Amino acid sequence: YAFGLWPIAVFTALFYLCAWTSRGRAVERLTAVSLAAAALVGGYALLQAAGLEPFARVGALPEGRAVSTIGSPVYLGSYLALLTPVALHFALQRGPLRPIGALAFALLCAGLWGTVSRGAWLAAGSGCACYALLARGPARTGPSRRGRWVLAALLAVLAAAAGYRLSRRAADWRDRPRVELSRVGWRAFTHRPWLGWGPDAFELGFRRHRGE
Repeated sequence: YAFGLWPIAVFTALFYLCAWTSRGRAVERLTAVSLAAAALVGGYALLQAAGLEPFARVGALPEGRAVSTIGSPVYLGSYLALLTPVALHFALQRGPLRPIGALAFALLCAGLWGTVSRGAWLAAGSGCACYALLARGPARTGPSRRGRWVLAALLAVLAAAAGYRLSRRAADWRDRPRVELSRVGWRAFTHRPWLGWGPDAFELGFRRHRGE
């Protein structure tokens, strides 16, 4: 979870360095460790959402939203959403990582549910949907037809659970500024659609295009 162009550039470079790893066993071990760590974080978030805090006294959760070991429901949702499509991939494949992928996918979804982070839900759902579409290429590395039906059913269940969770969270004053930020962001984009406003310079565009 990063702000600005340069942090995103660093993480992008890290992604490509990992993608260029040529040793298959190293990639499998790295993936297994990443999914196992994410599963622990998601499981911790599930316990917090259920009202259990077995390791530390963190006090009242922010609006009852799970924070796990990350400390923030927004940051936690960003982390879990990043690995949810990866866990789904291994959960639908045949191989030694399938049990880890299935368990990690279940715990990641549970942790996401506990964050009540709409942006994280959208990111995770979009990532899973993109995986389902892109995995149907000539290489046929994606799920089978049965796997796609299972994926569709899972997404439907998750969407219903997310709707139920949101229905219990009343809209408050913080939703109105988010709508205004979206409008200001769109106006700033239409003013400079090609080059933007520069690294970490959204505030400049915001001041020029904000409403009264």
